[in-house]
Order: sequence, then structure tokens, then C-alpha cells
Amino acid sequence: NAYVSFNRNAEGWSFYTEYFLQPSTVRRDNGFISRVNFHQFFMQQEYNFYPAGNILQRLDPEVNFEIRYDIDGNKLGDYLEFNQIVQFKNGIQINGGYLPVNDERYGGIYHTGINRWHFGLDANNLSKVLTGGFFYEWGKYIVRFAQPSFIGYGHNFDLYATIKPFDQLRNDIEYSYSELSTKNNGELLYAGYVLSDKISYQFNKNFFFRVLLQYDLFSKYFSVDPLLSYKWNPFTILYAGSSHDAYELQDILGNSAYQETNRVFYLKFQYLFNL
Repeated sequence: NAYVSFNRNAEGWSFYTEYFLQPSTVRRDNGFISRVNFHQFFMQQEYNFYPAGNILQRLDPEVNFEIRYDIDGNKLGDYLEFNQIVQFKNGIQINGGYLPVNDERYGGIYHTGINRWHFGLDANNLSKVLTGGFFYEWGKYIVRFAQPSFIGYGHNFDLYATIKPFDQLRNDIEYSYSELSTKNNGELLYAGYVLSDKISYQFNKNFFFRVLLQYDLFSKYFSVDPLLSYKWNPFTILYAGSSHDAYELQDILGNSAYQETNRVFYLKFQYLFNL
């Protein structure tokens, strides 16, 4: 395989380009490869503006372009994306963009015109107690589970927040909603959400507790994963935790209820030996 990149970071004009080659014969004995038999070229161009005044911190218009081929020269896809990032001096950042060109080969079919919009807001620097933001994307998507695949219309919405009433306690909440239809206002193929919550409490510099909660409406699935840790020093740590999974199941009468289907308890001790 081969990888080459070239970039420029400056106060005004910046850019980044890369070329990536990964043939079908490449191996990763100690890692994971999600895709082989391709080579691609990516380019990003942006210019940073710093307006005078007390409201805006920076404006970053940018253009992204990528094109992909397989090793035999068959085109796998390309896209052209326009983005605009706006940073305010109060810590809020908004971004929006559009894909006027977005093509991809999937399932033996070369799909074109997969155009999408996106808009997001991030307020991670606005407050010490409550931070968060959202990201919304809508437009055309490939319906990959259909045979043959085709282009549908969908929406994806992510809402996230972090609540820190005091230094020891942190609560990270995320809500992700997705839906896909055959076309705009067409037959609904699926719609649902995933809700997750991570609660962390630092009792002192050595003792830590964390619990992960997640509900998946698509799979009718609920999980709870608590974890306790005690750290004697940076290299000696004791972990004690468990994992609990529950699915919505029906009995022979058709009544539905959540039942625990998996339960795991574990201990882990980490110690560094000097040889």
C-alpha cells in the first residue's frame, strides 16, 4: 500500500491533500482493514477570516473533494462538499454544508446525485455546567439493505449534552434519530432512535464509578454497564464491573416485556512489573 499527503496550515489560506493506495493483496496481521482494492485522492481547501468586532471569532469556508477507483480503473465514487464554519466569541460554533456531487458504486450499481444538506451547532465552551449541541443531516441516501439498492430520502438528527453540576459528577447524554423513506414524503422504510447516557462520579483521586445506559428502539434493546475502579498509582488499577442486556420479547400469548438475555460480571487487575 502507499500513502502520500501534503498540507499547508496558515492564518489565511490552508489546504490538505492526500493519496491513498490499498491493493487487494494488502495485509494487516496486527490490525483491521475495512476496505481493500482501491486508490483515492482527497483534497480540502479553506480560508480563515477573522472579522473585527465583538461577535464573530472566525469564518472558515471550505471545499472538500474526493474521488475513488478500484485497482482495475473502475470508478467507485466521488463527492464534492461545500462547508461553512462560523465561530462566535462566546464559544458557540455553527456549521452548514451541502453535497452538490455525491456518487457511489454499491451492490453493482453506480448511484449518482446522492445530494445532502447538513447543519450543526456546538456550544462546548459556553458554560462549565451545561454544554452540548446538535447535528442535522437530510437528503438522499443509498438504501443498502434493498435488492437491488436504490436511492431513498432520509433524515439523521443527533442531540448531545454534558451536565456537570460539580467537578466530581459528569453526565453525558446523546439522542440519535434516523429515518429513511423511498423518496421525499414517500413510503417509510424505517424510523427510530438510540438514547444513551453515561454517568461518571469521581469520589476521590483513586476511586471512580461509571455506568453506561443505552436504549435502542430499532432492536428493542436496553443495556446497563456499571464499572468501579480503584487506582493505587498510575500503573496499578483494580476494575470491577458487569454488563446487562435486555430485549423486548413476546410470550406465546403475544404479550411483550423486557427480559434480561445476557449478564456478565468481571474483575480486572493491572499491575506493572519492573524487570
